[in-house]
Amino acid sequence: MKAELARRVSLCDRLEAFLKAHPGEWLTMPELRLGCGAESWRTRLSELGKKRGLSIEWNGQNGAASMHRFLPYEPLGRDPSGPVQQAELFR
Repeated sequence: MKAELARRVSLCDRLEAFLKAHPGEWLTMPELRLGCGAESWRTRLSELGKKRGLSIEWNGQNGAASMHRFLPYEPLGRDPSGPVQQAELFR
């Protein structure tokens, strides 16, 4: 069990380093698989988002068009082309 846990942590570390080396870039499934070195990159990606708090975005596409990207900043949570509400200025 400890060996599996150590391997899993190192795979997460590898994927985190790969994502941070490509901030804001949309990465395909094969690229993420290479970055993690394992088929279970989806699990590692989920762990990075939930347990380590990385901001990871999905393009909403399925199959070969599916891509993810690491955002080195917190998303705005609003349409950036829209007006800024006064309450947002003082957060």
